Parts: sequence; structure tokens; C-alpha cells
Amino acid sequence: VAKRTFLFFRTLFYNLIYSVKRPESFYSKDYFIQCHYCTNDPHEKIIKDAQAEYIVRAVHPAKVLVAGCAAGELVRALRLKNVQAWGFDFSGVIKDVAYSEVVDYLRVGSVTDIPFDRVDQFDALVVFDVFEHIPLKDVNKMVEEINRLAPKFLITIIAHESLFIGHITLMPLSWWEGKLSKHYRRINDISVDTRGIPEVYGLNDPLNPIRIWERL
Repeated sequence: VAKRTFLFFRTLFYNLIYSVKRPESFYSKDYFIQCHYCTNDPHEKIIKDAQAEYIVRAVHPAKVLVAGCAAGELVRALRLKNVQAWGFDFSGVIKDVAYSEVVDYLRVGSVTDIPFDRVDQFDALVVFDVFEHIPLKDVNKMVEEINRLAPKFLITIIAHESLFIGHITLMPLSWWEGKLSKHYRRINDISVDTRGIPEVYGLNDPLNPIRIWERL
């Protein structure tokens, strides 16, 4: 109870700060370098390859959109598995840090203003570690944007307790489920053969698990 109370008031405080000072400048080229999102980091490659393999086995998508794609490591991993993968990121420096193999498949955009449309017919929208960056006032708009895109599956990791400075909305998973329930239901009984997939972030991870949602 004490932790949840702390996270709630932290959320209110950080949302107040970000209502005065917009976070665009925080996601600079240096941010992506320091987080190893654009440096061909071997560990990051292992994580994204494992996550991509899980996605492929779980929902067998032909076409996937990755929100918050950074330099495109997950997009690259999915394309190596013969998935038509695209991505977008909030930061305006994406084209400067993107990996050359996928730069043409990345766009600047936000989950509150997705730079793709329903006619693009994505089977899945992957949203890993993005929801917690969205201000409270924009959450409903984000949900409606996802609905506008209308992917059959929504695949998420929601870092609901991580105190990273960019995580401004640390609400419990039940709260997020309530927000999404108008258009998506969480699949609780999905069975995925994970043999051979490394147990990386999101996989066999009780705090920040990959969750799969299906469009109503």
C-alpha cells in the first residue's frame, strides 16, 4: 500500500512538472547513446531478438508496428524473421540514430498521434516501455489512437514501478487494463512455446511481463 501510494503521488508530481516543461528535449541523441539503443549493443540485440521471436510465436503476425522504436533494433529483429515491421518514435532525432537497415521503415510520431493508419493493416502494435512515458491527460487520446489504427493484437510491456526519470505515469496494471478495456481484452490463457528463447526482459518476468491483448 505504501509503495502504491508513493507511485501515485509521484505520478501526479511528475505530470505536473511535464505540464510545464515538455519532455521532447530529454530524448536527444545522447539519450539513445547512453541507453545503448543505437550503438549495436550485443546485449540489446539479444533482448530484442528474443522479444521478436516471442512475438512471432505468440501471434504469427505478417505485419507489425513498433511504438517507441528508438533506432529500430526490434524492427530489425522482426524483419530478420520475415515480418513486415515498421516503427515510430517520439524523438525527432530518430532518423539520425536509426540503423541503416531499417531507417526507411521508421517515422517520427507518438502513440497520441500515430503516423500510420488503419489502411496499413497491421496485425499487431508492439508497445514496450511506452505507456509510462505518456502524461495522464493524454492516456485516453492514446487509447483512441490505438483504436483508430485497429491492430488485431496489442503487445505491451508496462514498466509500472520503474523510477526512471522519463516514467511519469506509474499506474497499476489494473488501471491500464481498465483504460484499454473499451477496445481490447487481455488474453490470459495464451500458450507460447518459449523453448530456446532466452529469458530476457519481459519474458519470465513477473514484474514487467509481455502482455498480449486482442481487439474486441
